[in-house]
Amino acid sequence: MGLHDIYLPDEKTCAVSPEEYRENLDFIAGFLHKKFPQAKIFFALTTPVNEESQKSSPTYGRLVRRNTDVQKYNEIAREVMKAHGATVVDLHSFVTRDMIQADGIHLNKEAQQTVGTHVAEILKGALSSKSATE
Repeated sequence: MGLHDIYLPDEKTCAVSPEEYRENLDFIAGFLHKKFPQAKIFFALTTPVNEESQKSSPTYGRLVRRNTDVQKYNEIAREVMKAHGATVVDLHSFVTRDMIQADGIHLNKEAQQTVGTHVAEILKGALSSKSATE
C-alpha cells in the first residue's frame, strides 16, 4: 500500500487510481474488522519522497513518485481508516528528508531503525493501554 500504489509508470499517472486506492483500503479494513472483530487496526501513512534524488539516482533516473500524490493518498487513507475506527500512524510527518536514501524513495539504515523504534513504541503504548482497560 502507499508507495507502490503511487508509482508513476509513465511519470504522469499513478499505478493505482485514487478511487481504486480508496476501494482497496476500504475492502482491507472491512475484511480485517469482519475476520478479527476484536483487533485494533493500525495504518502507517506513506513516507515522503525526494523527487530530485529520484531523477538523479542510478536506480531510477527519472521521477517515479511525487509528494503531491503521497499527500493525496495519505488523506484518502486517513478518511478510510477513520471510518473504520483504525489508528493512523503518521510516518509522513515523522520522516525527514535526511532519512531518505539517495534513491529518493527508501529509508536509510539508521532511519529504518528509528522508524521501527517509533512504531514499536506506539504499538507498545496501545497494547499497554488496552491491557489496563481489560
